[in-house]
Amino acid sequence: MKKSVILPSPIFSVKYSYFRPNILCACEENGFITIIDTGCEKKRPNEEFNNTLYFHEILPLYKYQAHYNSIFDFEWCSQDNKILTASGDMSSLLMNYETGSNVFNELLLIGHSKSVKNVKQAFYDDKIFASCGRDGIIFIWDIRTNNKNLCNKNCEIFDIPHIHVSTIIYI
Repeated sequence: MKKSVILPSPIFSVKYSYFRPNILCACEENGFITIIDTGCEKKRPNEEFNNTLYFHEILPLYKYQAHYNSIFDFEWCSQDNKILTASGDMSSLLMNYETGSNVFNELLLIGHSKSVKNVKQAFYDDKIFASCGRDGIIFIWDIRTNNKNLCNKNCEIFDIPHIHVSTIIYI
């Protein structure tokens, strides 16, 4: 009944695309993202899956080294055309991914002093992201602005030392 894919490196995060339900992205310990067409939408409800697919048995749509350190989390962004990563190298990377084209880096978000553990795009605005890390800080990134401080009235309630927009490096 189940179908599994074995990748060569430990996987820290895996998520299906919101708008393309057969597309799966896995983020690995070695800094790679792997985008796979699972073919799940092609199966009939009563049809059984193969037990296990090994990495050498599948052809990923993309395998891309986004970081040279672990990727702990990622977010499908902007109608699933972009991927935002959270890495052990203390940065987040916004990559542009479109079906039929290559993956390329769009923005490098730097500001955390320790590993970035989680990222999220704002539901209401595809230009605003949040990241949190082992440094105990939540950054709110508004990519329309640069070096403008933002404050959240709930800082004390959540024991957040600081919420602000950090420097954005366009690449």
